[in-house]
Order: sequence, then C-alpha cells, then structure tokens
Amino acid sequence: MPNWAYNNNLFYSKNKDIICDLHDKLNRWSNMPKDKLSSNNWNGCSKWLGNILIQAELNEEKVIDGYYGKCRGEISEITSVSSSIIDGIEYYYFAVDTETAWCQMSKMWVSLFEHLYGNKANEIKYSWLSEEEGSTLYERHDPNKMFRLLGYSGNEKYLMESYISKNSKYANRIPYSSKMLIEEEALRIISTFLNKKIDKNNLDDSVDEINELLYSENEDAYLHIRKFEDVELLID
Repeated sequence: MPNWAYNNNLFYSKNKDIICDLHDKLNRWSNMPKDKLSSNNWNGCSKWLGNILIQAELNEEKVIDGYYGKCRGEISEITSVSSSIIDGIEYYYFAVDTETAWCQMSKMWVSLFEHLYGNKANEIKYSWLSEEEGSTLYERHDPNKMFRLLGYSGNEKYLMESYISKNSKYANRIPYSSKMLIEEEALRIISTFLNKKIDKNNLDDSVDEINELLYSENEDAYLHIRKFEDVELLID
C-alpha cells in the first residue's frame, strides 16, 4: 500500500488554442463511462492517469509497462481555463490535482504533450507542487515562478498546516487553514508565538517547542511547517 502524494499541476501557455484543446481532452477522457474503458484500467476508473494515455492512443501495453512514465494514480480535480497577464504577457492556464503513489509522475504528462502536439508540445509549460507527508517529500518545479497564476507570489518556500481548537489560548497565534508562506512570514509567525526571535537555523526546534505547548493543552493539536525543495523536471 503506497503513501499518496498530492500534486497540484499547472499547465500554461501563450497559445490559447492548445491549452483549451488539452483541457477539453482531459475533461472528456477523465469522465468516460466504464463501458468505454479498457479492461486494463486501474480500478475501472476513467480518472486513472494511464487511461489518459490510452485515450490519447498511446500504445496500451507500453502504458501498462510504464514506458511513457509511471501512471500510479488518478486525477482528482480539473479547474476551468483562465487567463492572466504576467510580466506583460497573457497566459492561458488550468490546474489539475492528482493523487499518485509516493511521488509526482511527470514523465507521463510530458509523453502526453509530445504525442498530442508534436513540435508544438514545447508551447505547453508545466509547473507543480507535490507533497507526500509520510516520506516528508515536499517538492516544487516552477522555474519561472508561474504559480503566480494561481495567486502565489512565487517566493513561498514553506507550507504551514495546523490543527488547533478555536477555544485554545493559542488560537489567535496560528492560521487555521493550510497556507503557503515566504520564509519571513514563517519566521514571524513562530517568533510571535514564542515571543522571541527565531531564524531559519532554529526553526525546526522552535516548531517542536510549539508542538509541546499545543500537545500539553490538546493531544490532537499540532503545527507543521514543511519546506519545499525546488527540483528539475522529473522524467525518469
């Protein structure tokens, strides 16, 4: 039984037609009725990543063997196509959330783009955030800081997650919902909570100190701060 990685994939381009075409295909293929699917489909699910490649008419045996990239997982959500201007250039984009075994699976997306669009495949750009808590894997591929299209500043390095009762005496010191933070924000929140100056060298120890305080009040309460590692495109 694998640990599941949760991935936020961003596909973007200056070419509106190619993004809209990709979006249309992914929506159709991930919502097909079971009687239209291959018998090889994992769990009989149209949202299986391998089904996307099979519907794109890539060789089914090679899909199963992982030739085009691992496909252990499925699509959980596809957003609508939107457009925004970044640095004076209009981009068209949408996001695809996936759940995959252990880690992000990028090669299958690259294989899909190349198969569908040939020499125009490089017009589709691809960024992602991936988190798998069990292995403490937190990765980001976003060399052009294009997660700005989804509302990030492009400089966030940390993911803060917490659970704390609204009746806790510490309730006003920690954000309730998961939040991406730049380094300065993370340090400020921890420093304010402990009422002492914190730097990146003692951040982990300070989070442990906070968790001891939270646990003493409520055994279910916690604070996690994870740093994302910037990685290259994963196509092994």
